[in-house]
Amino acid sequence: STFPQAQFIVLIRNPLAVLCSLISTWTRDRWFGLRRFKHDLMKAPTLLLEGIEILGKKAIVLHYEKLVSDPETVIANLCQELNISYSPGLIDYGSARTQSWKMGDKKSVHHKQKPDASHIDRWMDSLQSPQIWRFVSDYLDLLGAETIEQLGYSYNDLRRLLDEKHPGKIRLLNSFSLTSVLKARNDF
Repeated sequence: STFPQAQFIVLIRNPLAVLCSLISTWTRDRWFGLRRFKHDLMKAPTLLLEGIEILGKKAIVLHYEKLVSDPETVIANLCQELNISYSPGLIDYGSARTQSWKMGDKKSVHHKQKPDASHIDRWMDSLQSPQIWRFVSDYLDLLGAETIEQLGYSYNDLRRLLDEKHPGKIRLLNSFSLTSVLKARNDF
């Protein structure tokens, strides 16, 4: 309400990739550490969708995967929508170094000059771990088809991918469900 003419950019990433990123960046094999991200995982997707709906035409939704795979087109379209001039320097951020931040990608962003599409599907490598596969499969089910589809991803394609990478029942025997980890009170 303070800035009635403002437009809002909402960046969305595949929620399954977000979960794998949280695990690889923040919890590693300390599974119960995921509880710290319970709201990020369980509430944020719905809140993003609610925010987009509330904002209506003021919301400009970008998908991470499209942004890093074709940054020139996505940023040029964004600039056009915002009615600002496009400059290649918007994508080549290597020379505009700022101080490091505490959240987000600490590993590679400061070593790159511009968006890097090689990370789009890297989360799928994590599915080799039976525990991570179970978390991701549980997460897909917890979010449900409607939320996944509204976020711009295909529930059926993601379920098919997980089914193809299923580690087998025996390898899953000692795994924790995502629900049990998010409810846990202690970080073991």
